[in-house]
Amino acid sequence: MNVLHLTLTFQRSGRRNAILTLIKYLRSEHVRFDLGCLEELGCSPQELQDVIGAAEVFPRRSVFDLRAIRRLDHFCRRRQIDLIHAHDGASQYLAALARLRMPRCRMLMTFHRSLNFESATLRDRLRNAFANSMSDVIVTGSRERQQHFLSTNFVRRRKVIRIPFGIDMERFRPDPLAGAAVRKALDLSQETFVIGAVGHFGPEKGIDVVVRGFQKLVAGPLPVPVVLVVFGSGTHEQQERLQALARSMPSARILFAGFHNDIHRWLRAFDLFVHAPRLEAFGLALVEAMATQLPLIATRVGGIPDIVREGETGLLVSPEAPEELAAAMARLISDPCLRRSLAEQARQAAVEQFNAERFAQRYLRVYQALLDGQAPKGVDQEEHDLPERGEATSAKVKNPVALHSMSPIQDA
Repeated sequence: MNVLHLTLTFQRSGRRNAILTLIKYLRSEHVRFDLGCLEELGCSPQELQDVIGAAEVFPRRSVFDLRAIRRLDHFCRRRQIDLIHAHDGASQYLAALARLRMPRCRMLMTFHRSLNFESATLRDRLRNAFANSMSDVIVTGSRERQQHFLSTNFVRRRKVIRIPFGIDMERFRPDPLAGAAVRKALDLSQETFVIGAVGHFGPEKGIDVVVRGFQKLVAGPLPVPVVLVVFGSGTHEQQERLQALARSMPSARILFAGFHNDIHRWLRAFDLFVHAPRLEAFGLALVEAMATQLPLIATRVGGIPDIVREGETGLLVSPEAPEELAAAMARLISDPCLRRSLAEQARQAAVEQFNAERFAQRYLRVYQALLDGQAPKGVDQEEHDLPERGEATSAKVKNPVALHSMSPIQDA
């Protein structure tokens, strides 16, 4: 089976992580993956060595770019592509146009967006309607995004299915000794209670809400010294705005630790993970924290309620509510038994529901169903039919192509 991942760019992002996870966990299933980008490659060719079969950029000069369509068509024929897996609206549209020239090639799109600009106007929705009609299936990661896609697009309901994203449980796991070393690197004592947040500094991720909630937390009495550690980055203006907000209350100890590729290592130093986005398509950072066995506090938006079970794996608060966030943080700081229970159940839920092997096998079943001319099933339709973690799949793959030996996937 030859699959082409088609996206705007392969720069570091959640969709790149999803693509790399599929490549890593399906490389033993006789699936060859190629990569196509519409804007730029977004990474060095060395990063793709022994990971992607072939990569090419199909630059668009307009919405209907005949040259880009022909290049994509020629690439698919040359590489004998069986299936195009698009990862955004623009890529889906280009693939739909190219499919007019090669109707036997199957096609699906994974909807990653948390922002809604791809269906903002009637023109957008008409473009999407054509692309959706040419797509065999559209996959969303959460119930909220599934309902959003159905409510803002002209598309048959049966075409839109749900497959939650997954992560590497060996990479994201608890490790107290490693956590102690990270605390030392950050110059934090073992007695300090560390609250962690991870995310881009854009407004949709709500890092400013976390900072304001933390400031309200430390304004009152606390049983232990507390620090907020923020991992992430943004534009110069976004960074200046957040740092100015942090300086507005000098008594609040806030550490901006920057962007790190190896975030799994730094998560182990946290006692509590806080995530307060205004918009969130899925919430992969929460799954990573859960796998690291951390108690969670998160806002009740987007796909987050699919991930965090109130009172079992974490606490849910309203969006744009720093006071409510501060109260939840104070509650968990003062209740170690509740923290321990939430953390243990979070780890168990992550392993059972969001492991990368299950994520990849669900997509393999979708791929195979499309090639067999059958209707693909999402998690809602086949939850009880999926193989357990580590169980070999029984799917038979058409047109097997042996993969070259692959180097370990780099942290994304």
